[in-house]
Amino acid sequence: MNTSPKLSARIARAVVPAIPCLWLLALFVTPFVIVLKMSLSDVAIAQPPYTPLFDFGALGEFLSGLDMENYEMLLGVPPLHFIHVLLLAVVVYGLGVPLALYIAVERGPRRAAVV
Repeated sequence: MNTSPKLSARIARAVVPAIPCLWLLALFVTPFVIVLKMSLSDVAIAQPPYTPLFDFGALGEFLSGLDMENYEMLLGVPPLHFIHVLLLAVVVYGLGVPLALYIAVERGPRRAAVV
């Protein structure tokens, strides 16, 4: 009889923090699912501007109905463009992070000149 309160307290310690974490996870993942749905849909002149996609009547029909055209176009870009974007990101990150750190740490008149 002594183990029952300890077990329920352990379950409560696990469940209580899990509820907000699951809620935040659902709110974080939902936009990604919506964007993935739109990226795999066909374009339509309608409202919304894409065809309905998630119809799980038959899994084979569902998978064959996916439109991979957007991703085929992305993979068809020459690798030089990806290297250019990656190099640009490294340069911007390499300059931006030290500057932001300097602005955050610096006090006095030199900070106003940088900002």
